[in-house]
Amino acid sequence: MTIFVSHSSSDADAVRSLVQGLEGAGARVWLDQDLTGGQAWWTAILGQIRDCNVFVFALSESSLQSEACLLELTYARDLGLPILPVQLGDLRGLRDHAIFAYQAIDYRNPTASAGIALVRGIHEREQERQPLPEPLPPPPPPPYEYLMLLGTAIHGRAALSPTEQESILLQLRQALRAEKNESVRQNVRTLLATLRERPEVTHRTATEITTLLDNGQPDQSASTPAAERTPAAGWYPDPGGGPQPRYWDGQRWHDPVANRPNPQPQHVAVQQFVAPPDRPTGKAFSIIAFVFAAIAFYIPLLGLLGVGAGLIGRARKERMGVTASIVAAVATVLAWVIWTSVYSRWWPWRGGHWTDVLVVTLVGYGIPHV
Repeated sequence: MTIFVSHSSSDADAVRSLVQGLEGAGARVWLDQDLTGGQAWWTAILGQIRDCNVFVFALSESSLQSEACLLELTYARDLGLPILPVQLGDLRGLRDHAIFAYQAIDYRNPTASAGIALVRGIHEREQERQPLPEPLPPPPPPPYEYLMLLGTAIHGRAALSPTEQESILLQLRQALRAEKNESVRQNVRTLLATLRERPEVTHRTATEITTLLDNGQPDQSASTPAAERTPAAGWYPDPGGGPQPRYWDGQRWHDPVANRPNPQPQHVAVQQFVAPPDRPTGKAFSIIAFVFAAIAFYIPLLGLLGVGAGLIGRARKERMGVTASIVAAVATVLAWVIWTSVYSRWWPWRGGHWTDVLVVTLVGYGIPHV
């Protein structure tokens, strides 16, 4: 019988006692010792969950707050595995976590009676084991994925620019403030120390890292102005090494946006993202302009409509907008010259006034010949 134990590393001593009790009952126990081992590590964990007979959730205040534990529990539930919560520590607050839908074994005091209840609960859950569903549910994403991405960038061979160093430092500083799990915080400190040892790291970045590691939190009393310590909102290279830039809104990073040109930041504190150039759209007004340009040789007045349509197409960034407006203008002028020449030869002899030629030639062939 194989048992998977989902736990928080903060409960290492209590979990060790639990594992000893389970192994003493003849069970094979699998638990993970690393928090951020990468995609291969997470794939191995999910495989162990699929192969286990019983999924044990080491219930404590720390595991309730653990992202990894919640993802593991959700996956086990989606697979339909037997789930047994084993309480290892006192709990506070409201019990709105998904694990409270299952009856727990109290193992806070690992006495003989508690051990018997644990073994009985394990064997009862093992009888409930059913074949895995087909198809399998989609696997959850790795926990603390942002730390995995930062670790990839920090341990990578490519040199980190000052802007990239500042972006990575910004996220690690925020992680120290936000993360409550001490194991995660220790991973953050390790990444900070590794970043500081890189040969291209700037003096300013190294100094801030030293301050973070010495004090355990950002130095708010430093003489550097806050506006220079924290980059302004804008587009920055992905600190995880991705091909697409990511947007920093002043507090957190947003997902990459596809089909954006990679920006070239000029200054750490003021980052501008260059918007993509306008793309030509459609050609409807350009076609209308060409049509009226052709009609202008029969009715010059309509050539003006072609000029207008061409200007609209030009404003809409149509590919042929400029050409269409020029062709319509030239056609209108040529048509006016041609019809002026034609009417001026015979109109005076028919009793008309010379000024009438200008009006009549605007409609060209559209005026009935008299």
